[in-house]
Amino acid sequence: VRGLLDYLAYVCSEHKGFGSGLTNDMASVNHACNYVQSELIALIKQIDSGLILVKSEVKASSGLGAAFGNKLKDFLAIASAKREELEAYAESTLQAAKDMSLFLGEDANAAVDEVFRMVWKFAVQYDSALKHIRSK
Repeated sequence: VRGLLDYLAYVCSEHKGFGSGLTNDMASVNHACNYVQSELIALIKQIDSGLILVKSEVKASSGLGAAFGNKLKDFLAIASAKREELEAYAESTLQAAKDMSLFLGEDANAAVDEVFRMVWKFAVQYDSALKHIRSK
């Protein structure tokens, strides 16, 4: 046993029946590390800008062609609803990340991608310790 993590891996695998490792079950955490929170916020702002443009086109097309204006209105209704769903999902995801940060003893306002990166690093290190223990 090289250190505390090796001991933890040993106890979890030999006495608690948790010997499968973490990285396979936590692959989505690794993917979450690739999405920087500020970039996701910027994407939402781009969606908002697009919706503003579509709204202005709906107003501009009101007197031109009824078919085109109606299609734009239909699209705007669908896109606005999807935007609201996205906002609700983003808020619940950020709240879950804040809760996880607090649970792990980190600052609740830590960047989500950094929290996921920390969790992923632990999973990789745990699997490495587990492999080391099994090789003995």
